[in-house]
Amino acid sequence: MEEVKYKGKYFKKKYVKLRKWEERIGVCIVNMFAPKSILDLGCGIGSFLSGSFSAGCEDITGIELNYNYAKKYIARSIFSHIRCGDVTEDLNLKRNFDCVISIEVAEHINPELTGLFVENLVNYSNKYIIFSAAAPGQPGRGHVNLREKSLWVKDIESQGAMIRKDLTKKCRKKWRLLGAPDYLLENLIIFKKKV
Repeated sequence: MEEVKYKGKYFKKKYVKLRKWEERIGVCIVNMFAPKSILDLGCGIGSFLSGSFSAGCEDITGIELNYNYAKKYIARSIFSHIRCGDVTEDLNLKRNFDCVISIEVAEHINPELTGLFVENLVNYSNKYIIFSAAAPGQPGRGHVNLREKSLWVKDIESQGAMIRKDLTKKCRKKWRLLGAPDYLLENLIIFKKKV
């Protein structure tokens, strides 16, 4: 993965401005999907995982490329569950998770490595995939892989998951009430792994 250097300033902003609603989303994920385990690919400071952990899902793992900058802002309760890693490489996790999430990460991935990322997203999931990626024209730092939502759906479905429009709609409605920004709600897609 082409590394976008997010340094301390970026993670401090996430800690100060975004952490609270991201934690509320993490709680909502546990309440809606009842996962026994969650993997967050590109977890940043782990706020979604922190919320999930506080809601009773203690089997959590986060992967963050810029871990050395993020670790200062990771909640102590989940610190040992997050590690440095590149979501476009073999993560060597040797297990699957009930729910794999990746929120606003894929747009930072070199387009040539999209397939490897999608494989990780789908292959590590037993049940659900909660995904969002910036759309074409969405501003942001390091956006090198802005793709139409339909292309993400096609790629993820080709690896063995099915879009769940009903769950996507339900999540958007609940997440809006929890303070999630409009761009994330628009980009959000929920998938269920084919059995």
